[in-house]
Parts: sequence; C-alpha cells; structure tokens
Amino acid sequence: MKSLEFILLLISLVGITFTIFALFYLLTFKKKRAYFESMKQELLKIKGEPVPRELYGTRKLEPIPEDQKRLLDEKKENFEAFISKLRKTELGADAEIYYRIGIYYHNLKDFNLAIDNFKIALSMNPNQKMIYFNMGGSHIRLENWQKAIECYKESIKRGEEEAPSYYNIGWIYDELKNYKEAIEYYERSLTVAYVSIYNKACAFAKWGKHDEAIKELEKIIDKGDYKENIKIDPDLEMLRKQGKLKYLLKRKPSKNH
Repeated sequence: MKSLEFILLLISLVGITFTIFALFYLLTFKKKRAYFESMKQELLKIKGEPVPRELYGTRKLEPIPEDQKRLLDEKKENFEAFISKLRKTELGADAEIYYRIGIYYHNLKDFNLAIDNFKIALSMNPNQKMIYFNMGGSHIRLENWQKAIECYKESIKRGEEEAPSYYNIGWIYDELKNYKEAIEYYERSLTVAYVSIYNKACAFAKWGKHDEAIKELEKIIDKGDYKENIKIDPDLEMLRKQGKLKYLLKRKPSKNH
C-alpha cells in the first residue's frame, strides 16, 4: 500500500514539475517571440539612404571620415549580435527582413554585407524590383560599375520606375568618361527632374560639345540653385574660361519661374 502511495506521489511530483517547466517554456517562448516581433517591426521601419530612391550626383563619392567610421563599426557590432539571433528564428526566412538588413548595412557603409543580404532576399523573392535597385546603389559605392548597371536593368525589367534607374546608369557612364552613353541614359531619365538636364550639360561639356552643353543649361538656369553650381562646378571650367557662361549667369529669372 505504501509503495502505491509513493508511486502516486512520484507521479504527482513529475506532473507538477512538467507543468512548471511547460509554463516556464511557454512564457519564455512568448517573451522571445514578442522580442523578435518587436525587432522585426523596428527593422521594417528602417529608412535608409537608398529608400525609396538614391540618385547619384556628378561628384566622386567621398571617403568616410575616420571618426564616423569608428561610430559605424560600433553600431554594426551591436546590430550583428541581434542579427545572429534573428536568423535562428522563423523570421530568418523572411525576404523582407533580409532586404531591410541590407539597407541597414548600406547605411553603415558596409556595402559588401549589404549586397550579401540583398542576394539572400532575392533568393527568397527573385522578383523584388527594389532589392535590385538598392543593390545597384551598394555596387556603385564599391565602384562595381558593370554589376551596378546590371542591377538597375534588372530592376527595370521587374517594373521598377525607369527614370531613377536610367539616371544612375547615366551617372555610371559619366564616371567612366563614356559621355555618349551617359547622355543617352540621362535623356531616358529626364523625368527625374532638372538634375538630369544639368548632368547632361556637364557630360556634353566634358565631351567637348560646348554648344550642346549651353543649350541644356539654358533649360534649367532659372530652376533651383543651378547658377551657384555653374559658378563652381569643375565640369564646366572650360566653358567659364571661354566666357560662354557669363550671359547665363547674368540672366534675370524668367517671370514664368
């Protein structure tokens, strides 16, 4: 009889212990789940340099100052600790998460890691046009010119707005001193606003086609701060030396602008 009571007591203790462990696990799981869900939402809020459009200018990309680089490295170290945990959860199979991680790394100036995460996102969702567009931006920062062009063309194939992609392709050809191709793509991207016309003028100037450059500058001389740009832009140095920009700089703004 005593042995039976002992067995029943043992069963009760095992049952209580199992219940306690089950409750502990459930509470811990819910807590972890809530943590990762909150972090997922934080990731989805990330708005970075390439979102929604990163358009490049005519100047060379500036190097990162050393003090800023140290700060970015610290942020990256903290972020990577979180990412290593995130990848072990079911959220680690979410293309949108990897896309946002890529954006975050781009903002931290780690363009190789940005590209790696964009590629993972594309392996999960190969038709995401904005992933290609932003990956093109990371390749530009690494001066992987041909890969950047390929990314922008892929984004256009998948329905991405054409103007920003054409503009960036034009900028790449401009950097490569292929001014004929640069002008062709700037022309395709004119809906990006007057910056395309300005860059088209600069490309004509660097190509030695000064009359064509003047015609383009006449179109935007009254828009924004282009007069200030024209005074100092090294791309237009030859036109300034020849005195071909004097009348443009003296021109009074049109009443229509």
